Amino acid sequence: MDDGSSPPLSTFTYPGLPRSALTFTWQNRTMRAGPMQLVFYNRCLERYAARHTWIAILDADEYIETPGPETFREVLESFEHNRSVGALGINWKVHTSSGLKTRPSSSRKAFTSCAFDGNGTINQYIKSVVKTSFGATAANPHKFRFAGKAVTVG
Repeated sequence: MDDGSSPPLSTFTYPGLPRSALTFTWQNRTMRAGPMQLVFYNRCLERYAARHTWIAILDADEYIETPGPETFREVLESFEHNRSVGALGINWKVHTSSGLKTRPSSSRKAFTSCAFDGNGTINQYIKSVVKTSFGATAANPHKFRFAGKAVTVG
């Protein structure tokens, strides 16, 4: 979901991802209607929920890391048959520039230290990986509402 990037995200190459695995929706910035982030999240869920068991709601500059020995797939599979789980909430960690003055070859190599503000407000949010079978809608950029009594865990 591309909210009017110039050049559009669809013009870039994504190493390691076959082009056939990617779908792009570009929205002209002059045609915005309401809080576009929520509009895009809901549009994505409406269009693609039937094709997937889970949809991760992430920005292009966000990454998922599993600190333990399990893979991300294994983490999701552990919740797949639990009817009370509507989403996995992943703690959001804001990283600093790490003192780098030049861009490394991989942007992930730049993320070596997290921001800390002393009272936890910077890293208080989550990113959601939504189980599509619960008819989720975005409540805000970090949390979703579900049909029934499903909850976010994590």
